Parts: sequence; C-alpha cells; structure tokens
Amino acid sequence: MVALFLFSFDSVATLDTCVRIFKASTRCSTVQALEAASLHPARMLGIEEEQGTLNYGSRADFVMLDDDLNVLATYLAGEKVYSRTAEVEKDKEQFRGLSTAGEKRLHNGNRKATVGVHQ
Repeated sequence: MVALFLFSFDSVATLDTCVRIFKASTRCSTVQALEAASLHPARMLGIEEEQGTLNYGSRADFVMLDDDLNVLATYLAGEKVYSRTAEVEKDKEQFRGLSTAGEKRLHNGNRKATVGVHQ
C-alpha cells in the first residue's frame, strides 16, 4: 500500500533565507551554499551554460549579498531590478509626513498603533 500525503502550510521562504538556513544547518562554506542554490540546480536542468554561473555568454542574472547573505540588490539580464537601499528610502519617504516629533497615532479599526520614525 502506498500513501501520498500533501501538506500546505501557507508559508513562504525566500531563497536567501533558504541559503542561510542551509549554510547554518550543514556548516558548509558560503560558496557551497550559494552553489547549491544556483549552479547545481542549473546543472540538474542542463542549463548551466545560460544560467547558474556568471560565465561569458550566460545570462547576467545575479544578486548582490552582504556578509550575512541578505539581498542588497538583484540584477536580471545585467539590469538592476531591486535595491534594498531603494526600498528603505521608499519606506522613509512614506513616513516623512509624520509629525515633527516623529510619532503619529494611526487608527486601524478599534486598534491604535504608534509609529516612530528615526532619522
């Protein structure tokens, strides 16, 4: 008898989070963890000539990471499509309208929250 179980936990883990967890769990090197998320899957799919490396002639899809493997920027075909700095600036801009004391009461239904902005 064969039983098949499908589970749905409705959670999402980004690839950078998976790489950090893999590295910590296996105690492998940063290079090995990154290759496990890029080069090895590309080899398994037979597309390592186009993806999974930064060799001449391959697509220039890559991420820039900090020392803790957090994404700083994402490039697709050599063009920057995401920057953590830009996201932080966008978040700051969104809250610039707060009072000069840097706090404002926000009402969300029956709940109240205080948001503080530190510049």
